[in-house]
Amino acid sequence: MRWLVLLWILLAHTSCETEQEFQDTLRLNLAQNPTSLDPREMCTLRELSLAKQLYEGLTRGDELGIAKSIDISEDGLTYTFHLRESYWSNGDPLFADAFEKSWKEILDPSNRIRYAHLLFSLKNGCNAYRGICPLDEVGVKAVDQHTLVVTLEFPTPYLLQLVGFPTLFPTHPEPGIFNGPFGVVAYCPGDRLHLQKNPLYWDSEEVALDRIHFSIIEESHTEALLFEAGELDWLGHPMSHPLSAELSDHFATESYPVAGTSWFVFNTKKAPFNDLETRVKFAKTLERQEIITHIFRGNQELATSILPPSMRLVEKLPLQQVAQSSRKEPLPKLRLLYSSSNKNAAEGDIVQFARERWKNALGVEIELVGQERHLYLRSLAAGDFELALGNWIADFNDPLSMLAVFSSSSEVKLIPWQSERFDQLIEGAKKELNLGVRDALLLEAETLLIEQMPVIPLRHYTFSYVKKPCVKGVAISPQGIADFKRARK
Repeated sequence: MRWLVLLWILLAHTSCETEQEFQDTLRLNLAQNPTSLDPREMCTLRELSLAKQLYEGLTRGDELGIAKSIDISEDGLTYTFHLRESYWSNGDPLFADAFEKSWKEILDPSNRIRYAHLLFSLKNGCNAYRGICPLDEVGVKAVDQHTLVVTLEFPTPYLLQLVGFPTLFPTHPEPGIFNGPFGVVAYCPGDRLHLQKNPLYWDSEEVALDRIHFSIIEESHTEALLFEAGELDWLGHPMSHPLSAELSDHFATESYPVAGTSWFVFNTKKAPFNDLETRVKFAKTLERQEIITHIFRGNQELATSILPPSMRLVEKLPLQQVAQSSRKEPLPKLRLLYSSSNKNAAEGDIVQFARERWKNALGVEIELVGQERHLYLRSLAAGDFELALGNWIADFNDPLSMLAVFSSSSEVKLIPWQSERFDQLIEGAKKELNLGVRDALLLEAETLLIEQMPVIPLRHYTFSYVKKPCVKGVAISPQGIADFKRARK
């Protein structure tokens, strides 16, 4: 053990100006600096994928992770995780209290963790986050060094997915200490981020790569040139820039579905979209299939429901179920809000298409308002728009992950719309033990969304990439998070 720790410390002090070549090195582009290396603060797909290489939770995909076995009570409200012997990258043993401490810090409202809602199924999780009870009353307890007991507020059939999500990974008191397949050995913001195989990772024999070298290049054209020159092994999602239509035509791409949906959002609290008939009118005249055909060249799936295919309850809920509009009043000038942060994404093309389509069909003038993502999210939460291009990618592969964000109690504010009946259905589904009854409640909730039309479903996500033929063994979750644990060249 001692020599492994000394080797890790030596590698961790490698400077940004020196580079030792390893035989098995995967070369990727990260496109942007990560906002943090703390998994609780990593939010984008590329950041969540990076966290997956550096840390490990109680589960890893469909496999056990730091947990070696799990006991579940008959009522489904108590999970007992028995932890395997494992270590942090500095040689410290990883004990159950690392999970308890980290999860309670997530629920501390002063820390403002974006994905804190993932722990609201814990007993008193939501109450603690809202300051109603102390954090000591939250249902997570390390009863000894290798046993973690989790008590739930309501049955959570997707809990084993949740505990494998990066936000819920354990954290070390000192920064730069990891427990996953790899660790950071060199980081120069705006230039490179180098990962080295972690010799103290409990399952290190399954890790084939010696290193993962991330370049940090914001210009997609430069990234493509480096790929063609053989200096990068991967181009496109989930680590880097989306592939443009030109690049997709140039390379032999591969695609994978992601459990997410894009939509247009109506501000139902403002005229003219406080009127259902007006929302119907805009939905009927959008010609969504043309967006799929002309902008995405058919490489996306037209959304006929809120739920993506991996969690779909019925084949489709067509917009045609809503009655035709008979309103004739002229429409005022409107603002269409969208995120302009990702210069290579299709958002700009989509909103321009929609503006022209609605102008031609309805005679309405629409101003396009592109904002950096943090400002866009703020405007969306404040309701400072009439129309917006929005989306959601599920945190776990369950209908509740897509539908609960539309409830009025959601900490994630995606739309201004509220419905008492919808809230009742979501709360009922959270507490329902019978899976058939639960599915029926969720289907009624989704149907209500389609009928009331606070959003127009546009597309279910399909992400594309191109890689060198020698790259094998990369696992990508339904949420689009990449795992390079078993990747090889």
